[in-house]
Amino acid sequence: MHGVGIVQLPLMVVDQDLEQGRLVDIIPQWVPRSGPSRRGLLLSVRTLIDFLAEHIRQ
Repeated sequence: MHGVGIVQLPLMVVDQDLEQGRLVDIIPQWVPRSGPSRRGLLLSVRTLIDFLAEHIRQ
C-alpha cells in the first residue's frame, strides 16, 4: 500500500486498514455522489443493471 497514491474505495474494503493505521482518510468530510456512475458502460450492461435494480426493489 505504501506509495500507491490516493484511491476511492468502499469503506467495507478498507475499514480494517483505516482502524489499524495502514491507511489514512485524507478527506473525512467528503461524501461521494449517490449511486455508481454508469457512463462508459455497454448498453447491455446498463440494461442488466437497470433490470436488476428494479427487481431488487420489488
